[in-house]
Amino acid sequence: MIFLRRIAALCAAALLAACAHADAPRHTYPRFSPLARGEISFRRAANGAQYPTYRAHRAQTCAPAPQGDLRQRLVDLAVQEWARFGYPLSQRASASELRHVFPELPHTNARPYTERDPVMLQAVGGYWAALSGVRSGRVANTGRYEIRNANALWRRHAREHRANPGWSTPWSAAFISWLMCEAGAENFRRSWAHRDYVDAAIAASDERAAHRYLAHETDRLPTIGDLLCSGRADYRPNGLAARRDNRDEAQMHCDLVVAIDGPTGLALAIGGNVDNAVSLVPYRLTFIGGAWRVRSVCHGEKLCSDERLFAVLALDAPASDAALMRAPHLTARPEQPPPRFR
Repeated sequence: MIFLRRIAALCAAALLAACAHADAPRHTYPRFSPLARGEISFRRAANGAQYPTYRAHRAQTCAPAPQGDLRQRLVDLAVQEWARFGYPLSQRASASELRHVFPELPHTNARPYTERDPVMLQAVGGYWAALSGVRSGRVANTGRYEIRNANALWRRHAREHRANPGWSTPWSAAFISWLMCEAGAENFRRSWAHRDYVDAAIAASDERAAHRYLAHETDRLPTIGDLLCSGRADYRPNGLAARRDNRDEAQMHCDLVVAIDGPTGLALAIGGNVDNAVSLVPYRLTFIGGAWRVRSVCHGEKLCSDERLFAVLALDAPASDAALMRAPHLTARPEQPPPRFR
């Protein structure tokens, strides 16, 4: 609990510092903050419109393998970023129903941030910066490529008197990659595409490669620190039956499990780029067809009729203390989010 309060205080301090001092020294932010990986500055186009520019710091490294609980470290980082965005809930979640099961969940009356808020642009830039020097597909340096494209897009929109669109590429896989990088999760295939680390987890399950996660069908009950992966646009509608998928596009998304309530079977996960923020997403552990399965939840605590969850990626790390199942780091009353910066 003390550790959570320290994280909340550091997170709030970092956000306030970013709002007030764009040129603050780099040691202002704790190491695990994405704000420490680069900076947003503002320029003016010839027409007078102001636009942001993101600059990543030259040195981009990952944390060493942790001595303590890797699952706890992943969850602490994910919750920290959820707090940074103002505790948003997925649109398919019901706040009252989630808090009926998890009454300790922090909440605020303030409207959550989205990636278009300048300080959040800097946070998402930090997720991308963690992919500096990392190859994704045909791109040798994913972080530098995305940052350069976003800067060009923001400059062009300002010249054309258009609103800032945020980051040009979906950043949910970059968020997961940043979590793994900061947590010191070795043997994780970081990428701008979830598919790359899912394929690596499938290969590890088939004993063809080493990877931090192992891929399972959705009849594998998840635990804290696991990843829940859903397809988009008919990607893997038959689950993991086809071990390889060679299509050019693989639209999908994964969330990190942060809390499970055994009696009700309600699981909470955190994902990036969910409604343009780092958001909390509900899942349900349910008994279907003679077996336990994890299922997506739609609004009103109901199972989704268009289920697209196709895999549970199990973290290859020692199981955490049973107390983590109630996620005590989610229970402290948080600081109010800092003033909105436009």
